[in-house]
Amino acid sequence: MKICIGGDLNGQVVEKDVYSFKAADIDPEKKSEYFTQSFILGDKTHRFWISNDIDFHEACKIVEKMIRHQA
Repeated sequence: MKICIGGDLNGQVVEKDVYSFKAADIDPEKKSEYFTQSFILGDKTHRFWISNDIDFHEACKIVEKMIRHQA
């Protein structure tokens, strides 16, 4: 499951098989752009969409909280 972190689609699940996409592909009124990023915790790989609108370090902290909450 790929959850958007930051930007116009924050918190939404977007299933696309691409490296990056524009939020306008989903909603023409949205402006954010996203790229896929994998995070590994233990033996599991988690994939998220990170917005170009958010600081990468901040995005990583958000993702870490989400992953640890799932465990």
